Amino acid sequence: MMKMTKKTKGLIALVFVVALGMPAIGMAGVTDSGARGARIEVSYADLDLANSAGVATLYERLKSAAKQACGPQSILDAGSVERVQQNKSCYSYLLGRAVAKVENEDLREMHSG
Repeated sequence: MMKMTKKTKGLIALVFVVALGMPAIGMAGVTDSGARGARIEVSYADLDLANSAGVATLYERLKSAAKQACGPQSILDAGSVERVQQNKSCYSYLLGRAVAKVENEDLREMHSG
């Protein structure tokens, strides 16, 4: 695993907020407090996390939000190998945190493999 620099940690100082009080009205939020300052929210109020289709849809939404928050993961789009490594590290970290916050065993299994 790549050692994260102070600059990288600042870049990925992102917070996932998940309202878990009522799973039927769940909301996972991604807040990027780094250079982009974007706020991305992923709703799963419309999903049934008791079935695999709902879990798969949520996982795709979380992956998309993490990619959007962390930036491009190809050298063509990112501009440098260092930026690609930072963005991939950010993506892995954020996606893992989001999956953990949802507290759904099927989602964790999907994420791990």
